[in-house]
Amino acid sequence: MKFLETEITSKEQVEEFFNKLNFHNILFHPEDDPKDVVDIRNIKVFTDEQCKLLDKRLTECYEYHIDPCEYILENFY
Repeated sequence: MKFLETEITSKEQVEEFFNKLNFHNILFHPEDDPKDVVDIRNIKVFTDEQCKLLDKRLTECYEYHIDPCEYILENFY
C-alpha cells in the first residue's frame, strides 16, 4: 500500500487517503490506534511498519481537515 507513504498536505489529500482506505477495505475510525485494528478473525490488519506510517498520516489528516470522522460518516456510512 504505497499510498501510506505519501505525506498529506491538503484537505483533498485527506479525503483521498480515506477513500483509498475504504477502497482497500481497511477503513477504520481515525481515533483508533492502527495497532488495535483486527479483522473478523481477530488478526491484526496492519504490520508494525504500516502502523507507523498510519500514525503519521492520521496526524497529518487532523492538520488539514476539521473533522476526518465526519468525512468518513458522511461518505461511507
